[in-house]
Amino acid sequence: MNFSFLSPYMLFGLILAGIPVLIHLISVKKAKTLKFPETRFVRLAVTRTQKKLKLLQLFLLFLRVLAVILLVLAFSRVVLNPPKTGAAKKEEPAAAALLLDSSYSMDCTAGGKTSFEDAKESCLAALKVFREEDRVAFGSFSETVKDGAGLEFNREKLEQKIRSSKLTGMKTSMKAALNFGYTALKESRSANKQIIVFTDAAVHGLNMAAPSEIKDFDADVKVIIASAGVAGANCGITGVLPAASLPGMAGFNIAVKDFSGNGAVSAEVSLYSGGERKVFGKDDIPAGGVLSKNLFFSVPENSDLEGYAGLSCGDCLKADDRFYFASSVKRKKNVLLIDGDPKLSQFNSETFFLKTALSPEVSKDPGIIPSVSAPAGLLNLDLSVFKVIFLCNLEALSPAAERRLEGFMQEGGSLVFFPGDRVNQKAYSAVSKNIFPAEISRFSRSENTINPLTAAPDCGLFKIFDVFGLMKPKFYGNYILTPAPGANVLLAFRDGAPFLIEGARTARAPGRALVFSVPADRDLGDFPLKPVFLPFAKALVEYLSGSEEIAAKSQLKCGETFIREPRGGRVKSASVSGPDNKTVRAEVSDGKVLVKETGEPGIYKLSVVEAGGSRLPESFAVNVDAASGESSLEKYGPLDLKAVLKAKRVELIRCGPGFPAELEMIVRGREISSYLLLAVLCLLALEGAVAVRKL
Repeated sequence: MNFSFLSPYMLFGLILAGIPVLIHLISVKKAKTLKFPETRFVRLAVTRTQKKLKLLQLFLLFLRVLAVILLVLAFSRVVLNPPKTGAAKKEEPAAAALLLDSSYSMDCTAGGKTSFEDAKESCLAALKVFREEDRVAFGSFSETVKDGAGLEFNREKLEQKIRSSKLTGMKTSMKAALNFGYTALKESRSANKQIIVFTDAAVHGLNMAAPSEIKDFDADVKVIIASAGVAGANCGITGVLPAASLPGMAGFNIAVKDFSGNGAVSAEVSLYSGGERKVFGKDDIPAGGVLSKNLFFSVPENSDLEGYAGLSCGDCLKADDRFYFASSVKRKKNVLLIDGDPKLSQFNSETFFLKTALSPEVSKDPGIIPSVSAPAGLLNLDLSVFKVIFLCNLEALSPAAERRLEGFMQEGGSLVFFPGDRVNQKAYSAVSKNIFPAEISRFSRSENTINPLTAAPDCGLFKIFDVFGLMKPKFYGNYILTPAPGANVLLAFRDGAPFLIEGARTARAPGRALVFSVPADRDLGDFPLKPVFLPFAKALVEYLSGSEEIAAKSQLKCGETFIREPRGGRVKSASVSGPDNKTVRAEVSDGKVLVKETGEPGIYKLSVVEAGGSRLPESFAVNVDAASGESSLEKYGPLDLKAVLKAKRVELIRCGPGFPAELEMIVRGREISSYLLLAVLCLLALEGAVAVRKL
């Protein structure tokens, strides 16, 4: 057998073994010679007693020196290694699971090397520690384990997997790593099992790593955390949102957070679009706080913006110094008017008064552009260019038109229904309540007026429009509407019958759907003839379309699935290109396009081809989730690790040149520090008993 040490620097404590010797030498005093009468028998008794005392003193010295030596060896964590001769061949094969952290915090750079590079080198070195008869599993992990390989003997295959592992933009999940490790080792019958996790040992990685959250937990499996890299100062961008700006300008609010408590002086925040830097500004980031920075640059109207906000402050983690955005600048609010009963004369058209009220020549507002179409336009037109669709006296909705309107609302578009004499009440009862949030009960011929006191107090429409202006219009008939579940009556007649109903908004269909109980023409009232109709129509469009000039497109966190349901017909094919024009796999399921491979941050471009041949291009941004705390590089210690992981043997060691030797000691040897501490206690007890005997 041979010995090695996990904490060899503690051996310097052997110097302390000289303290008992020094105390012994100091305490020994030379006896003085005194002349007395002849006392031969007394002298003989004293000589015998002195010999016994000297032996006891030497024995006490031996016990004390030995206790100090054993105590130092215990703190140096001495390991008893098996012999390297023939007996080693009979040693039971080991089983190990190597897990390499590929989360974006591993991109932290120190000394010209990232934590990921440091961890990967140590992972390759660990592979060589295990013998040919040992079985090893490997997987790179972030929020999930990727390219995991179960226990096997093929070292070349494992080495190739380790070398091909790449960083992702996802967060750390120690739970995912340990789940894979314990499950992989479950099939081995070896008593020598270990899970070795190569990570930056950041505190955020310990979330949900308790044994109760881990499948196939085995307390007898050794858990070894190989800590890579060092903790350093770091700031990151947590969000980029559109901000109000002047005409012809695009504005963005950029949120920057300090994660290390050090702050930054004169940090540079920039906006990039079209491959070039548009604008930048410098400001201080408060220690442990957040910097909110607004930047603006000129853009053409009705354009798509793709780019990113960049941060330069000299920190050690670059992965969170970029935040990508894909936005649309649409200052002109295009509105589609569907005329369900076209007439030869436009003055008799169902949409005449709406178009007149919304046209730029009348409203003096070039921001609203109305377009009129027959019902066939719901199937033939590109609905994505419109903010609001008015459906006037439309007899019924075909299944294809209903699907397109659902897609339109999923993109944030809004619908307004004005019923008329052509409306098929039975057909509308079968329409999805997300689109038509009411039931048409019957038609009433009674004369009525609007009661402004019934206006919903929280409705944004009545915050931009004075509802009391609606007191003058008179109506000679109206449809009796019953709100669908979750729908609200925004405004009612004096007899209590609903005048305007708004449907419930859902995450699946964030657009609004409104239903009036009267038509948009003058058949049942003089409302379109009143001066109040013009500002009301404009306020209605503003309420439904929103006042934001820059709207953010879909933004995802790395690892989330992008879902898009095309606005038109059946999907024929879909293709996606990710960052650096890499091809990304897209799936088509139940008529929806799914993009699951979003592990890298950047701009993704989606192209969907429908069965009819129409091509729907779209881009979306994917970013690291800096706001989650992944950007905090604070490290945990051995006590933190042992408090969370309830394994019998938990080790925290450093990656680096000495890592393979230290790992081999843990894997092959047996630490006897606990036995040494027990021996020290026994020696101290014996020393106390001898010291009492001496006295």
